[in-house]
Amino acid sequence: MKKIILIIVIVSISTSMLFSQYDVDGQLQKLKEELEYISNKKIPIIDIAINKNADWVIIYGDIGFSYNYLPSSASKRLTKLNSNEKPIKNIELFNDSSWVVLSENNSYSVSAVPEKMTSVLKSLNKKGKKINDVSFSSPDSWVILYGGCGYAYHKIPETASAKLKYLNEENKSILRIEFYNNKGWVIFYENGGVTFKDIPADAETKIKELISEKKNINFIKFFNDKWFIIYDEYFYETNF
Repeated sequence: MKKIILIIVIVSISTSMLFSQYDVDGQLQKLKEELEYISNKKIPIIDIAINKNADWVIIYGDIGFSYNYLPSSASKRLTKLNSNEKPIKNIELFNDSSWVVLSENNSYSVSAVPEKMTSVLKSLNKKGKKINDVSFSSPDSWVILYGGCGYAYHKIPETASAKLKYLNEENKSILRIEFYNNKGWVIFYENGGVTFKDIPADAETKIKELISEKKNINFIKFFNDKWFIIYDEYFYETNF
């Protein structure tokens, strides 16, 4: 396994609180700068999580991560995985305390998430089902993707559940799902497939542009009307 040097951007709690309340643009600028650094190093960007306060974390390479602010429980978990050289597959943040981390061997860690979500994750893990992705739309609205085309969800937009059902029935491997403002969504599936609904017009335009250029879009992350698209492993586009 290739070990990626751990890079952590640390902001004091008091400063982070000020950013959360008064300088969202400052936090997103730091995220953009960190993406630029990682992209220039040509290190694969595995995941990005941004919570409602614009606190963020980037997972990159096999075990690397950087962040501006994380709950102590989440940073301890990521640090342990990094120290043990355990690949980090996925991270999701929602508020100051809610988070999910997926790592190798179908392992997962959670904090302050809905009991039903924890129950589904536990069941999938026990059955040996590969857990691919976890995504929140709101505190009580979420999706878990597993296996090839399996999914479990709670209170997501009907259009999203209908599309998941369609892809499942077509036996298409569902890779990721991201939500936008509790209504819109983007789903990534096998062979570079991307489908979406009710997302910002400029995000839709950029996705179509990248597809026309035959770029492989890995995922998208939204924060209000701002977005970050990762494609071809370590390149990115943003409207910020």
